[in-house]
Amino acid sequence: MRVLVMTDLAWRRLMRSRFLWVAVGVSVMGMFTLISGISLMLGMQKDGDAAGAAWVMQGLLAASITMQGVLVQLVAFVLGINVVRRDLVEGTVASVLSKPVSRGEYMAGCVLASGLFLLLMWAVFTLLLQALVVSLGGGLGWEHITAILSRVLVSWMAFAIALLVSMRLPAWPALFVAVLITNGTGVLQALVAVFKAVGFTLPAGTSFIPAIPFPITDELDQLTEQLVSGVVDAEPVWLGVLHIADYTVVMIVLAWLWFRHVELSKARE
Repeated sequence: MRVLVMTDLAWRRLMRSRFLWVAVGVSVMGMFTLISGISLMLGMQKDGDAAGAAWVMQGLLAASITMQGVLVQLVAFVLGINVVRRDLVEGTVASVLSKPVSRGEYMAGCVLASGLFLLLMWAVFTLLLQALVVSLGGGLGWEHITAILSRVLVSWMAFAIALLVSMRLPAWPALFVAVLITNGTGVLQALVAVFKAVGFTLPAGTSFIPAIPFPITDELDQLTEQLVSGVVDAEPVWLGVLHIADYTVVMIVLAWLWFRHVELSKARE
């Protein structure tokens, strides 16, 4: 019951955050960037080019899901960095924990409220996307739902990573490290490409070793496009989704273990 109380308190605090509601508005307005593509698709339909119109529709769905994923991921980073850290800095967490509330219950409430907020953003986006697609004579299939659910999990994972690093770092360094960890495999691939350009090649079979600590998110955009276009079967994708879910749980558990040993009397800048 106390976890639900902490969730309600954290949720009320999130509802008062102007930045988060601005981010929600931006994500909704992002749908209007697809108007030019919709006009092109309608023109193709009018000219009888059904295949071209279907190709444009697939591109619009992939682009909208990817764009929304980037926006919600940014919100997830901000949530993870501030949901606990702000209480630590302001000292309000000490007064909350002075009541019969454990640190685990407090942390669980913050995580649940943040997860629900991110889920709300994705729910609004999915409903708007479904309404748009239906108005154009189409509909969302399981491949689209799978792509959206994978993005939901990635946003939760971004929140969990930011929550963990915010336990020890100030806000801006925590944001930088969280973004770096979330996109670690992509950064490593870019470094490998740079090494190859200067004539240095890693031994065969060893280039993947530095990427082991990082989540596999570098190919998500391509996977989303392929999934929406029907190139990839939805069932095998769940293996990657399971990896993201496991990574998220591990980050949250580590953040909770770290929070257990935080000295509440020492506020950080």
